[in-house]
Amino acid sequence: MVEALFATLLGMVLLFTGVYCFYYDRKSLTWLVLLGAVSFASLSLPSLSLFLFLPLLYYKKLPYGLFAGSSMLAAVSFSFLLLHLFESIFFPYKLAAFASLMVICLLAVAGVFEKNLRKYLLISNAAQVTFVFLDLSVGMMTGAEIIIKTAQVFHYSIAGLCLFLTIGVFARGKEYVHELRGFVFYNKWNDAFATIACLSLAGLPGFNIFISEWVLFTTAFKTSPSISLLGVFAALLLFIMYYKIVYVLLVGEGEKRKVPKPVTFLNGVLAGSIIILGLVPQITWRLLSMVA
Repeated sequence: MVEALFATLLGMVLLFTGVYCFYYDRKSLTWLVLLGAVSFASLSLPSLSLFLFLPLLYYKKLPYGLFAGSSMLAAVSFSFLLLHLFESIFFPYKLAAFASLMVICLLAVAGVFEKNLRKYLLISNAAQVTFVFLDLSVGMMTGAEIIIKTAQVFHYSIAGLCLFLTIGVFARGKEYVHELRGFVFYNKWNDAFATIACLSLAGLPGFNIFISEWVLFTTAFKTSPSISLLGVFAALLLFIMYYKIVYVLLVGEGEKRKVPKPVTFLNGVLAGSIIILGLVPQITWRLLSMVA
């Protein structure tokens, strides 16, 4: 059942962000559980996923752990709503695919020039959810299997969560992207995990999101090569957007911070999963075929 896949992804988001909140934002745990309950309820009533975006209207005031959790829960739940809509309502799929690619390009450009860290992460989230929309558009246009339609949200749930949580160990007390500079010198492990997440979200070969994007573009090429070409251009813009984080972490002089070992361990699990799924794509199809 597709619901089982999304329930698993929501559970993963809750577990990992819950551990982060336990060490950093313990008072947010109650709100995180409430959001989790709404997200699981959205699997029965998909329109409930829209309520998960409400906390993000106050993203500046949210504790970081709650910000990360609500962002990822909203992304996964909204992806389920999109899947439900695409399977029940007719869309002009080709037009929807081109529109989503244009939105991704615009979001990538906005991300390149965005200085506020939380706005940057929201732009990243929006771009990846739009990729899910593109995935569904192409899947419906070509009659692809449900496994292909869910691959993007599956991979983003891992890479996006990794980015949010690794940045979270550096971003406390920080407002702007440039304030992350130099953290590689004091926390090489989490910096490496953040780099892996960024390279995956940028769609580079060897990382998990490349697998779903490769299948997406090769599938689209059979019926509309222009979608694939524009998709490659969008991927290049996203690479520039995400490399900004990698560059900032590598340059300048950072500050020493002690990170709880369980948080670093879970970030490492996510980063390791990104690499393993990227190098062995058969795992993705095996896992998705079990639940889709």
